[in-house]
Amino acid sequence: MRKCTVLVLVTVLVASSLLALTVAPAIAQAGFKPSVPQFTVKLIDNSHDIPPSTTTSTNPYTGEETTDTNSGRHVVDKNIEITIKNQPFTPYKDADGYEHTLVYQVEFKGRFEDEQGWKLVTTTGQSDSQYTTITVPQYNLRMLNVDINSLPTGSQLDFRVNAITRYDKPRPFTDGDMFFGYESVVDTSSGWSGVQTITISDKSQSSPLSQTTTLPPVNSDGNSQPQPANQTQPPNSIFSNPLFTLVVGVLLGGIIVAVVLVVLRRHIKTPTYNSTQTNTNTEPLPKLADCV
Repeated sequence: MRKCTVLVLVTVLVASSLLALTVAPAIAQAGFKPSVPQFTVKLIDNSHDIPPSTTTSTNPYTGEETTDTNSGRHVVDKNIEITIKNQPFTPYKDADGYEHTLVYQVEFKGRFEDEQGWKLVTTTGQSDSQYTTITVPQYNLRMLNVDINSLPTGSQLDFRVNAITRYDKPRPFTDGDMFFGYESVVDTSSGWSGVQTITISDKSQSSPLSQTTTLPPVNSDGNSQPQPANQTQPPNSIFSNPLFTLVVGVLLGGIIVAVVLVVLRRHIKTPTYNSTQTNTNTEPLPKLADCV
C-alpha cells in the first residue's frame, strides 16, 4: 500500500509540474496591461530641386536632331515619422488558439480642431527592437482629405498614440456576405497618450520623447511643450518575465522529482539473497493501474 501511495504521488507531482510549465507563460502575458506610449513625432523633409537640363536626340531614319529643354522644378516630398518606445511583451496564444499581439494606434487632427476631429491614420504592430518606427502613410492622409505636401508653411498637426493588445478571430457569417473574413478583438488598452504637435516648415524637425497625459501648452512660436506624465507604469521586473517563470518551473519540477525518488528509494528496499535460501516473498513494484 505504501508503494502505491508513493507511486501515485510521483505521478501527480510530475503532471502538475508539466502543467505549470505549459500555462505559466500564457498566464503571465494574459495579465499584461500596456502602459501609455512614449513617442516622438518628426517631420522629414526630402524636398529637392530638379535642375534644368537639355537633351538632344537624333531621328534614326532622317538624321534630324531634336533638342528638348527641361526648365527644372521643385519637388515637395515631406513625411511624418513617429518613433515609439517599445514595451516588454511576448505574443501568446490563448486556450482557443488565438494569438494576442501588441499594436499601436496613431491618430491625428489639425492643431486647432476640437476633440471630435481626431482621425485614426494607421495601426502598426510592435517591432522586435527597442523602438517601433512608423512613417505615417501619405496615402492614408490623402484618404482623410489631408495632403501634407500641400499644407502651407506654419500648419500644425497633433498626434497621439494608443497601445492595445488584441487578437483576430473569424467574423461571423451573415446572409449577404461575399467573403469570410476576420475581426479584431481588443483585450486591453493603455488609453491615448498626450499630444505631440508638429509644425509644417521648410526643414526637418522633431519633438522630444515624451509621454504626456494632457494637452501641452503652446509657445508663442506655435510649438508645444510636452508635460511630464504621472502615468503609472506596469512593474517591469524579472518576476513578470515569462522566461523567468519557465526556468523556475523547470527547477522546481526537478527538485520535486528528485526528492520523491529519494523517498521512494528509502521505502522500497531491494530483497537480499543468499546461496542457500530462495526468497519466495519478493513483491514486485506495483503498476499505476494496480493502485486505482
